[in-house]
Amino acid sequence: MSHEEAVAWLTRARSNLLLGKSGMGPGILLEDLCFSLQQACEKAIKAVLIDAGLPVPRVHALGLLLQDVEAARPIPDHVARAVELT
Repeated sequence: MSHEEAVAWLTRARSNLLLGKSGMGPGILLEDLCFSLQQACEKAIKAVLIDAGLPVPRVHALGLLLQDVEAARPIPDHVARAVELT
């Protein structure tokens, strides 16, 4: 995969982040906001994997994805806490 594909994944991650940060309002379910934030994390992690030239597994578990990233580079503690969103 290419750097351009990593950028595309980050673009989608930012979109999910904005959706998740939109906050509660009439007709908006908390679980949908949480799902958008989980998706933002997942897509950002997959962008890192792509940029590092690592394979991107077809999983949604953030802990598993972060383990793959950790094989290539250190993960800050605040990023590692994203596993709570799975």
